[in-house]
Amino acid sequence: MQRIISWTFIALAVCSTLILPCINLLAGGVSVSDLLSKPELLFRADVVATQVSNKISPYGFSIDPGQAIIGYDDWLFLGNDYSATLATKRRPLANRDIQQNRKLIRLLLDIKSELSRSGIRGFKIIVGHDKNSIYPELLPRWVSPVDINAIDDLFSRDGGRVFVDTRSNLRKQKLEQPYLLYYREGTHWNLLGASLAFRNFVEAVSPELNEVHWPAESKYEVVGADASDSDIGLTRFLRLTPKGQDQYAHLAIENDESVTTLSNAETYEPVEMKAPKQVDTESSGPILLARTSGALNEKRVLIVTDSFGKALSPFFVTTFSEVIFVHRGQALKNLHNFGRLIEKWKPDHVFLVFVERDIRGTLLYLDRGG
Repeated sequence: MQRIISWTFIALAVCSTLILPCINLLAGGVSVSDLLSKPELLFRADVVATQVSNKISPYGFSIDPGQAIIGYDDWLFLGNDYSATLATKRRPLANRDIQQNRKLIRLLLDIKSELSRSGIRGFKIIVGHDKNSIYPELLPRWVSPVDINAIDDLFSRDGGRVFVDTRSNLRKQKLEQPYLLYYREGTHWNLLGASLAFRNFVEAVSPELNEVHWPAESKYEVVGADASDSDIGLTRFLRLTPKGQDQYAHLAIENDESVTTLSNAETYEPVEMKAPKQVDTESSGPILLARTSGALNEKRVLIVTDSFGKALSPFFVTTFSEVIFVHRGQALKNLHNFGRLIEKWKPDHVFLVFVERDIRGTLLYLDRGG
């Protein structure tokens, strides 16, 4: 009897071990060539995770809510593992936040004044707003953002002196535009959303830079739409099959007659642009230099940016003859490092593009030593 029980347990153990390999083979998760070269792939859980995620996502369940959560109408939102983006929206404003905001505004105004004394006018930070700030009505109800949080207080206290806060306009425009301003299955604004933010930026900076020529109204016109330019990054976090159900706008700025070339700013080695006039700056990548023949202004501009700067880049490279793109992870390690970049590249203007969720966490410590 004891021998039968032992063999039964052994058989159960073997069968349970073979469940994943069988699913992978039957579902096509592992090809024959992969099986021969990397048999360990038989035991990966990707196929099972994809099937489970596709089954439970229509009910609002996420297999990894820290990475991404599921809202209404198949909208995906970044999870709380990224700069506590959800918790920050739910946490009421505290006295500590107010003190930190005052400190940060003083620091940024000091930087603006120092740049101005060096002949660099118009310092602004364009806020790449979190998708949940523009489409809060599509969040799950349990998120429940508070009326005033720390970032609201920061922008209110700044009053537009440094930050270009585009939330009000984007929330209004999402009701009026025929196309989405952000990607349903991704994190970022698309070209249409970025164009509206850029127009807010132009309005904010023009009083200080009245000699600068900006793109004509016709450059913002929608000239078509398709699903090819779609950010589906959040589906990968949840092993979801992308739906790709949306059409995203193309604008006239993409077909501007000016000619832009992209290179490594230090070696001048050519760099390929994956989309018309769009510059993708990576945290571990090189400093990039975009040169545009036929730009509206013969000026050099330094753009310190993150991934939200990609959709804004066509407007910058069309406006200025030389645009240097530096990822904020390299440029903003500390003030000394930021100063070295300015000294090295000697720009006429300096602009920052910063995702909303990281503004306070990064800029608050910009004045640390280095």
